[in-house]
Amino acid sequence: MAYLLWISGLRLTGRHTMARRIYETLKEIGRKPYLLDEVVQKEALGFVPQASLEDQRQVGMKLAKLCQKLVEEGMSVICPNMALFHEVQQYNRKHISDYYEVYLNAPMSALLDRDQEDYYRKAFQGDLKNVMGVDLPFEAPEEPELVLENMKEQDLSYHCWEIEQEVMFMEMEVIGDF
Repeated sequence: MAYLLWISGLRLTGRHTMARRIYETLKEIGRKPYLLDEVVQKEALGFVPQASLEDQRQVGMKLAKLCQKLVEEGMSVICPNMALFHEVQQYNRKHISDYYEVYLNAPMSALLDRDQEDYYRKAFQGDLKNVMGVDLPFEAPEEPELVLENMKEQDLSYHCWEIEQEVMFMEMEVIGDF
């Protein structure tokens, strides 16, 4: 059986860094998860960060359905995303039996400190529109298996280790090799 590791949070919370590290760790121990990263999401699903709220919701549902199909085909999927909509989260819970949701939460002050491209600053100044967490609302997951307060770089390293342990335990349960 396969699973979906759904890592969500706002931009700059560390979703992709965490997903990449977990992916690399699992590969090192002989597992073969599929990393559905930002490049694939943009190319395959047409995700554009400054899309309207409804467009982002539609892309989130497409992402959830793609993950469902991959899991049904026997692939374990790691999916970092900004699909912060209850509708999407509920879809995953209903349609993917081995679903593990991680929510990365960081205060806006931490995101602004990391914001080397001034993405959030431009949004607060009105130069960028349709930015989740600024002028677009988002729906934090209602029932994630894990909520991580990701405020500092060293926190991210610890949280990666924590999730790696959970994923390895999940892998043992799913494939029963221990």
